[in-house]
Amino acid sequence: MIPLCAALVASENGDARCALDLLRISGEIAERSDSKRVCEEHVRQASEKLEMNRLAEVVKTLPLQSKILLLTVVEFYLQLSLSPTKLRIGYSDKGKLYISHVSYQDGNNKISSYFKKRA
Repeated sequence: MIPLCAALVASENGDARCALDLLRISGEIAERSDSKRVCEEHVRQASEKLEMNRLAEVVKTLPLQSKILLLTVVEFYLQLSLSPTKLRIGYSDKGKLYISHVSYQDGNNKISSYFKKRA
């Protein structure tokens, strides 16, 4: 599982400390599930947990206006019956918040029709 941890972290930031942290959390998840070995599923769960923790930290440190904007975008997706899980939220290399949408055909049609109705 060490190569998987290294590959997952390398695709994001390449920090060896992050790979060790991922491996440690994978081991904790495996231990809680009474598994004797860390498997790929444990690593994937640990990766998701770390990503959620990073996202939570980002949101906690946002200024109030950015939090309001983020809430507005999520509410917009919910009103259009789109999944907020299709949103990509994070920080750019320069520390700026970015929000993007994972494109898929139905979502693009709903969003464009929403704006056409408002124009």
